Amino acid sequence: MNTTYSIWKPVDMFSTDIVKIAKNKIGLKNKVGHAGTLDPFAEGVLILCFGQHTKNVSEIMAMQKKYLAKIKLGIETDTLDRTGSIYKQSEIPCFNEQEILKVLDSFIGTVKQTPPPFSALKLNGKCLYEYARLGIRIIKKSRSININSIKLIEYSSNSITVEISCGSGTYIRSLAADIARKLGTHGYLEELKRLSVGEYNRENSLTLEVVLLENLLRIGIF
Repeated sequence: MNTTYSIWKPVDMFSTDIVKIAKNKIGLKNKVGHAGTLDPFAEGVLILCFGQHTKNVSEIMAMQKKYLAKIKLGIETDTLDRTGSIYKQSEIPCFNEQEILKVLDSFIGTVKQTPPPFSALKLNGKCLYEYARLGIRIIKKSRSININSIKLIEYSSNSITVEISCGSGTYIRSLAADIARKLGTHGYLEELKRLSVGEYNRENSLTLEVVLLENLLRIGIF
């Protein structure tokens, strides 16, 4: 039970739901933890640590991550993703590929980022999202993050899709909103896939169907 495995989390599930399923499989008294939350609307790599490997959570969270993100333009929501309510709206200017690439390049390297009000960061022992749900938007100080690359995958008149390689502590929702603002409009994160965390990717991740339906002891996981 001292091991680490990657699960491909499906859309519309909480990361804690996956942890609960794993605990039910191996016994509720055993230690299980995840190394980095994925929002319910997102899918992708979710690392589970079992037993003594829960001590490695911080190390795993520090690994490089890769995301595929679709940014909807013209609207910003209060959560900065598709689950929120409309917070701001603006016209979408006409832009071409070179203009988009120039904006994306401006985010490469060590940049400052303000964490979103809807996040698990804490103030006085409470998560920021708890304040936000009460209508209190807590704006934390900006902090340095590292973006290794942002590749433009496709774009239309009202959305762009990018592949992002970044370091720990990066909020893709905030990055999406920042990119939209630099394009001269507003935006929110419409779709998100975490493609990899370090060496963990879709190819070496278990599907939820395997976790739910297979006897994990028989296939040698625990």
